[in-house]
Amino acid sequence: MKIWTSQHTFDHPWESVVNAQFQKYPNPFLTDVLAIDVVNRSIDTNGILKSQRILSSKFFFTIPSILQKIVPMNQTVQYAVENSEVNIKEKTCTMRSQNITFDSILSMDEIMVYSPHPTDKSKTILKKEITLEGPLSSFVKNEVTKVVTKNTEKGKEAMNWVIDLNKKGCTDLRKEFQKRVDSVILPCPSN
Repeated sequence: MKIWTSQHTFDHPWESVVNAQFQKYPNPFLTDVLAIDVVNRSIDTNGILKSQRILSSKFFFTIPSILQKIVPMNQTVQYAVENSEVNIKEKTCTMRSQNITFDSILSMDEIMVYSPHPTDKSKTILKKEITLEGPLSSFVKNEVTKVVTKNTEKGKEAMNWVIDLNKKGCTDLRKEFQKRVDSVILPCPSN
């Protein structure tokens, strides 16, 4: 069941946006992502870059206690697999993420396609679609939709942040992220 679709235009060329997508984590906007591990990366005979990554993140919503009695969901970390294809000749980047955690109960599939704007090559269009499958999909649809909507906005901010850092020539995102975190943490008042 398709639950969510969106389209967004970035005011940056395709190469900058796709580069930022692969450098998006860590960032100060989506702090729930804990780690990303590259499982496989290759270039096929047509020159298409294919990548597979595992993402681990904090579990994004609390399951009601009545449901936890039926399906124990006491995990605090969830895992997803992301498969991507970057076609430099066609200027398309397609990323598909699917949950691994609880996939026998609820399957969430996210597809994102980045392509140059058809009339303005200095811009990039992102088309995003989320589908849910499983017996609990109607139960969690509203919660997932809220989280997806919120995280999509944060994701746009994160992408623009990375693009801005890349424009400034900043290659060490972790240092920049730590500086920003340190700038918002207030010291404890002394008695």
